Amino acid sequence: NPWQDSFAFWEMLCGHAVLRGACFARLYFKGGFVSMAVPQHPDRVTIKRGASGRLYFTIRDAYGAGDTVPQEEMFWLLPFSQDGLTPCSIVGYMRDGMGLGLATEQYGAQLFRDKAMPGGIIERELGVGAPDIETIKKWRTDAIPAGLSNAHGTVVLPPGLSWKQVGLSNEDSQFLETRNFQAIDLCRPFRMPLSMVGIPNHQPRANVEQEAINFTVHTMRPWLVRFEKAILRSFIPDSEEYFAEFLVDALLRGDKLTR
Repeated sequence: NPWQDSFAFWEMLCGHAVLRGACFARLYFKGGFVSMAVPQHPDRVTIKRGASGRLYFTIRDAYGAGDTVPQEEMFWLLPFSQDGLTPCSIVGYMRDGMGLGLATEQYGAQLFRDKAMPGGIIERELGVGAPDIETIKKWRTDAIPAGLSNAHGTVVLPPGLSWKQVGLSNEDSQFLETRNFQAIDLCRPFRMPLSMVGIPNHQPRANVEQEAINFTVHTMRPWLVRFEKAILRSFIPDSEEYFAEFLVDALLRGDKLTR
């Protein structure tokens, strides 16, 4: 289309397919051939099957108005669907795992932004008169200010008061282990090699060339096949002369010794 080059176009569709569970592009024709393809956000497209078995796509704009087009005027790809019409998003299936990952990230940011020490309570010794609650709150704010620059400082408590930590420390709650596991857990549905997303202590046992081959075969190849079939169906239907294929020979070359 006039505002996207081919790389940006396919990158957008691939992002929609991987993250939203479907990708769509409306096709415009001129002289019997596709002259323009306009990506559509998956959340604004609904698929229905007619009585004849043909598919119809309803595209809604930002104001809710809908326009229905037949399958011949739409490029679409549903990586996985239980009924062939409703997308199944990886993000939807992984919402709990992603939520835990976001929660640990927010916890870490909150810890270093607002807290100078673990949570706790102020205890009063027996026989010592206790100041009123407002005085203790004011002392807590003045004596232990928030912020990373105030961490690990020395605090002098008034006579008769003592600080007692409550809750789990970062070590006891396995904060770093949890964050590391969540990163690994989110790589699984995308079949991403851990070494390629920068997860420490998970470098490939084989050399870099073998890791690239593994990535191409097990991660990229299933997506390439899906897009090849969708391109053949929507852009060059009923053609015995042309076909769609991604050339990955350069990525599948063996190591130098094998060659």
